[in-house]
Amino acid sequence: MAPVAPLGRDRAIQLVKQGKLPFSFGSPHPTVAVVEQDGVFRLRQLVIDEAEARAAGERAFASGGSWMPEHYYALGKPSAPGQAWPKRKGGSA
Repeated sequence: MAPVAPLGRDRAIQLVKQGKLPFSFGSPHPTVAVVEQDGVFRLRQLVIDEAEARAAGERAFASGGSWMPEHYYALGKPSAPGQAWPKRKGGSA
């Protein structure tokens, strides 16, 4: 598996117009999702449940499979409405 190629503005707009929601993007790995909420499109941070990721990794290794960053990031789910984005270190939100 390879990192995700950048989506780009035009492709993101095309996916919204086609109604292919939710979708995620980010590079090298997905970090953001576009969702529809209350008739408007919103960006949501992808949140990964660490316990779920740890269990999935353990299952993969136990079955002789692999566990790569792509598997980890594929577990990302859009954050809940109203959930604040973490502030960047040394800067504003």
